[in-house]
Amino acid sequence: MPLPDDFIFTQNNLQDFIDCPRRFQLRHLLKMSWPAPVSEPMEENERLILLGTQFHKMVYQYYLGIPEEKIAHGIREMDLNEWWQAFRQNPPQGIPENHRPEIEVSMPFEGYRLAAKIDLLAVEKGARAVVVDWKTNHRLPREAFLRERVQSLIYPYLVITTGTILNDYRPFNPSQVSMIYWFPAFPDQAVTLRFNQDWVDKTRLFLTNLVKDISRMDREIFPLTADEKKCQFCRFRSLCERGTVAGSLTDEADDSPEEDLFPDIDFSEIEGISF
Repeated sequence: MPLPDDFIFTQNNLQDFIDCPRRFQLRHLLKMSWPAPVSEPMEENERLILLGTQFHKMVYQYYLGIPEEKIAHGIREMDLNEWWQAFRQNPPQGIPENHRPEIEVSMPFEGYRLAAKIDLLAVEKGARAVVVDWKTNHRLPREAFLRERVQSLIYPYLVITTGTILNDYRPFNPSQVSMIYWFPAFPDQAVTLRFNQDWVDKTRLFLTNLVKDISRMDREIFPLTADEKKCQFCRFRSLCERGTVAGSLTDEADDSPEEDLFPDIDFSEIEGISF
């Protein structure tokens, strides 16, 4: 199945391909809707998605300079209030004062485009750039898991590669760019990633090979993942005959890491939310 000529690669669709090529095909090429719930209970999943979206919007407004009393007005959910208070009391530390919230960056890549919508990019011209991503997870992911995510590759790679316009038309040295994952439920456990030229070279090669693998996928039906754990929170699992019951968000007896218990939500792709 050939890719459209105007296909845009993002951390979301690339991660889907890595997790399960069939999910990538169904979701991003066939644009298929499938009614299977992502998780159980459905009400709790919907509540967490809404809270995460609201938190992203509130922080976006904060960095735009909207008065705090207007941002926080009308908070009803205790979790959201706790997240907001955590952000105000313990925000990401030591980031530059030039804030660019919800900034979109992209570049041509292997005949297509590579793009990202960054929650917050803080820049000190001639010195450094910090990518900040808000993660409203209810359990803390392992740092090793975060490092392996495509998001941890694409976001800093795009800033390093295309950031000249933000830096008086001088490229950032990879060592000048860092990425912070900040968790409102764990405000004192932010994860900071740093980079160097060797990382840039390896990332370019990895992304190049990944995009080529996808563009050369000459199969009517893309292969399913061999790791059926990844089907637990996939809405296509019944279509693929990988089960009919969604994974549970409320099984406290399960000591699996966060990444096995919570669907990966890309808030920038949720329709109907205007930042």
